[in-house]
Amino acid sequence: MDEDEVDEAVALIEAMTRGDLTGPEFTDRYTEALHAVIEAKQEDRQQPQAPSRRPGQGSWWT
Repeated sequence: MDEDEVDEAVALIEAMTRGDLTGPEFTDRYTEALHAVIEAKQEDRQQPQAPSRRPGQGSWWT
């Protein structure tokens, strides 16, 4: 790739990047759950149970 192609690619990525990814629909529940598991292990407590998924509820990270 030459420098012009890289510049165009960067410009395209910047144009398509959203900066408004805030709010409850963008909560990182995986990281929150992982922190809860780590804290439970550190404090020698029972680990939290994973929430049950219903069919059609979405993927495990939503």
